[in-house]
Amino acid sequence: MDERVATMSGFSGRWTNQLGSEMNITVTGQSVTGTYQSAVGNVVSGKKYNLVGFVSEDIIGFVVDYDDSVAVATWIGRYVSTEGVERIHTLWHTGSTYADKSHTKKRDLWDSFGTNADVFDRAP
Repeated sequence: MDERVATMSGFSGRWTNQLGSEMNITVTGQSVTGTYQSAVGNVVSGKKYNLVGFVSEDIIGFVVDYDDSVAVATWIGRYVSTEGVERIHTLWHTGSTYADKSHTKKRDLWDSFGTNADVFDRAP
C-alpha cells in the first residue's frame, strides 16, 4: 500500500464527495478558506457557501455556514493517498433550525442535529 502524508498545502484544490457535493479550498499556512456547494439538503441549489477551517499535517477541519438556510455544518477529516488516489475521509455534524426551504416549519430540538461520514476525492 502506497500511503503518504499530505503537506498542509496539499489539501488545496477541488474535491468532490460521493453525493456530488464539491469544495474548492485554499490552504495558507494552517488556515483553510474556500467554498462548498452542497448537492443535498435544504440549501440553495448551485450556491457556493463560505468554508473556513484549519489543517495540521494530514488532518483538516472546516465549517460551512449555510447562511440562507439557517444551518451550519462541520467536518473533520484525514487525508490519505493510496495507489495514486487522493482522498479525505471525514465525519460531519450539522445543525439546522428549519425543516423546509421556506423557513416556515421549525425542527424539534431532537431533530436539529445530524451526523454522518463523507469521502472526498480530489477532482481532476
